[in-house]
Amino acid sequence: MKRRQQGMTLVELVIAIVVVSIAVTSVMGAMTTIGGRSADPVVLLQAQAIAESYMDEISSKAFVYPDPGATCKTIPASRSDYSAVCDYRALPDTVVRNSAGDPITELSAYSVVVVITENAGTDFVPAPATPAAPVILAPDALKIEVTVTSPNGPFSITGYRTRY
Repeated sequence: MKRRQQGMTLVELVIAIVVVSIAVTSVMGAMTTIGGRSADPVVLLQAQAIAESYMDEISSKAFVYPDPGATCKTIPASRSDYSAVCDYRALPDTVVRNSAGDPITELSAYSVVVVITENAGTDFVPAPATPAAPVILAPDALKIEVTVTSPNGPFSITGYRTRY
């Protein structure tokens, strides 16, 4: 009995090479797509961190000025002089800044816009004036919207600061 030699023919070898090359090309294409987008979450997390930093800074300020005669009509010239939430209304920072107003050059690809809305929402009803507090300098709720524009587009967070 004669045994057949076992092995591959030239046609089978060419077909195997084609199948393997198609599989490798598909995997490499997927890896390229994943690798190209791997920085996207970092940019999003940076935008989120900037927005939260601004929100924390704004929320930590006084709801109204301690001086009864002061109003939010004029915004202080220096950001380090901001003492009330309303000082931040319509704050456009084309360069991200720290709380002293100094630019952070490493974050030059990001910009920030802050919008403060008075009497925000129907859930917040102003308290009536009383003899003890006859003057209400500001509403009882302020809506704070911080929008950070990153290289991948805008990221926004919203918070409320209430009189307490």
